[in-house]
Amino acid sequence: MPSLLSLLKTQHQLIAALPLRLRLSYIAAWFLLTLALLGIAVCLGIKRHHEWFQASALHLKQTMEERLKASESMIFNLEEGARSRSDFGRTAISRYASYMQAHYPFVYMMGYQPIIKFGQRSRYEATQSLHYDKTVTIRDFNNPANPAPGHPDYWRQWPYWSKAPAREAYLPLTMAEPYDNYMARYMLGLDLLNSPLLGATIRQAIQSRKIEVSPPFTLSNGHMGLAYIQAVYAAKNKQEVTGIVLLTITADQLLRHEQLQNTSHLNIRLHRIGSHDRRDDIDSNQNPLANSSLSNWLLPQFHTRLRINHAYFPYELEVSETLRPGNLNATTFLLLPAISALLCYLLLLVAATQRRKQHLHDEMSRDLSQEREQAIVTLQAINDAVIVVDQHQIIKYMNPKAAALTHTTLEEVRHHPLSHALQLHYELETEAMLDPVELCLELQQDINLPQHCHLIGNNNQHLYIEGTLSPLTGPQGEKLGVVLAIRDMAPLRARLSASILHREERLKQHANEYAKAARITNIGEMASGMAHEINQPLSAIASYNEAALTLLEDEEPDLALLQRALQGSVQQAQRAGHIIRGLRNLATRQRTDLSSVDINQVIRNTLLLASGELASKHIRLSTHLEPALPHVLADSIQLEQVLFNLVRNAIEAMPATQGQLSIRSHVLNERICVQVQDNGPGIPAEELPNIFTPFFSLKHHGIGLGLTISQSLIESFDGNIYASNHPDGGALFCFELPVTPHAEPQRKAAHEQYHAYDLPG
Repeated sequence: MPSLLSLLKTQHQLIAALPLRLRLSYIAAWFLLTLALLGIAVCLGIKRHHEWFQASALHLKQTMEERLKASESMIFNLEEGARSRSDFGRTAISRYASYMQAHYPFVYMMGYQPIIKFGQRSRYEATQSLHYDKTVTIRDFNNPANPAPGHPDYWRQWPYWSKAPAREAYLPLTMAEPYDNYMARYMLGLDLLNSPLLGATIRQAIQSRKIEVSPPFTLSNGHMGLAYIQAVYAAKNKQEVTGIVLLTITADQLLRHEQLQNTSHLNIRLHRIGSHDRRDDIDSNQNPLANSSLSNWLLPQFHTRLRINHAYFPYELEVSETLRPGNLNATTFLLLPAISALLCYLLLLVAATQRRKQHLHDEMSRDLSQEREQAIVTLQAINDAVIVVDQHQIIKYMNPKAAALTHTTLEEVRHHPLSHALQLHYELETEAMLDPVELCLELQQDINLPQHCHLIGNNNQHLYIEGTLSPLTGPQGEKLGVVLAIRDMAPLRARLSASILHREERLKQHANEYAKAARITNIGEMASGMAHEINQPLSAIASYNEAALTLLEDEEPDLALLQRALQGSVQQAQRAGHIIRGLRNLATRQRTDLSSVDINQVIRNTLLLASGELASKHIRLSTHLEPALPHVLADSIQLEQVLFNLVRNAIEAMPATQGQLSIRSHVLNERICVQVQDNGPGIPAEELPNIFTPFFSLKHHGIGLGLTISQSLIESFDGNIYASNHPDGGALFCFELPVTPHAEPQRKAAHEQYHAYDLPG
């Protein structure tokens, strides 16, 4: 707020300094500009509202045509049902009428009105009385007057009702559906053919065999209505009229358009074509100003008449409106004087500012001179050498430090080429170097001198330097020259050399200590690894031997099972020896002899070894092994070691009685993929990156080498192993191995199928 007040005060001082005559001229200009803008705004507002009026009238016409088309479809459906369908009775028409009225509010009532011969009158009246549970007779309504809307008692004037005399045929009002919503139940039995309101239209419909629309008349609810009438002919005799279908619509509902905004001031009227009687017109009575002569004289009026594109509909849409002040944007009329005042005020400020232009120019010149003197003092005081050259590399300025570094003076080198005072050399450079000054001028950006850049002093001493070249540009971006900032690096290089020597000695000492500790750690890791890996086959040997001893205790031992147990013990002993040889090769960095291996067979061997533990812990096992997989180049025992380690970890991680283990194998991008999934708690997200780290374990009794060794073995076969958490829960381990090159896959018979199997538990 203080800054705003200060700004206003400054502007007031500027304007007050102007002559009075100039200020009065700007006030007159504001008044004229405001009048011109208001006139333009009124014209534009009237034009914009007229465009809206035309668009609204067209929208009203289109909406009415859609509703009339829907009414036409209702009449056709009623006529078709009454003429050709035997099941199209009162119940069907009632359901149809309720549905149509729910979707089209302008529908008042509909129904099929049959022609009753003189001899059928008594039976008809008895049948209708029984149906409606009241006395129904064929009657006439003899009041020819049709009052304006708003008189619902018009049809309740009982003196005008009388029993119809004997006639050759009657057309009584029989159906008025939906009956529950119909307000004029007492009108049942009205002889429509002799009605002064509808009789002429009905006879015209019978004669023309087309849809006819009645003149407007007052409905029983006091609203103005129209009637659609279509004659119905016998199915066999096309010349015999059996009755009519009648659809009555509410006119004001037909003219109501809820989706169109701001139509409350429109006067919407349906004008009957060829009629000069205003009573034949239907008026929505939405515009209270429509009949005001004063408003018509003062305000512009819009009027349009649109023909409805339905041949049988004898009306055209007439829309009119008297423009009101509220139709124009009042905000615009409030803003225009303010905008014109602001424009004149700004022009006044510009004129006032010109008076101070010369004074400000003088002040800026003095300030620029002072800043230049300060810059010169600063350049002379800094410890960096600064040289300024133009776009032709002609020296314009150098500070005392640059003069001392180049062993020259500013007077000696001014207006001379840069090479006269400074020549750059590049140590051990095999290619010609680009001139950094030319490069800075061309790129128009800062350029750093190469690290091996130096100068040669008077005593042939190499002075190593570092520096930056910055372009100088003019107000229009033109190239003015280059500023060179150079620093002698000799003192710094001496300090850095001493520091580097000291640091290298410390690093060498630390490296020796680290190598010693690493050797001790490797020995411990190798010993732990051997114990961990050999423990698995030794445990299996013990299990097989215990099983053999148990079999020998039987009176009649099963020799086949005993033989399998001893063979398994021998295989595990051989496996332990193979593991020891593999660890020895790993310790001496010798690679095991690899051979072509069937990965599905490796999985079966591993599951056979783990079958006892799976059964004892009641773990449900499912396998999905893709048949006839290509072979991989690996060591089968080491692959069994990896897979058994993954299966063992899964068993220990799963629940005691509800464990589920899934093993899959398939081909993916010319690599064999094996997945081991359990339903355990999974791996904590924060521990996933460390899962293959040596001595890292999530088990209380684990030493953290199983997964590390497994990773080493898989990678030795040019494969990869991954760990993640499955979206459905549990841990998921997957390793991939490349397919054996130039080897045809072992395809099995087409009928061989692999199914998931369960161990007992």
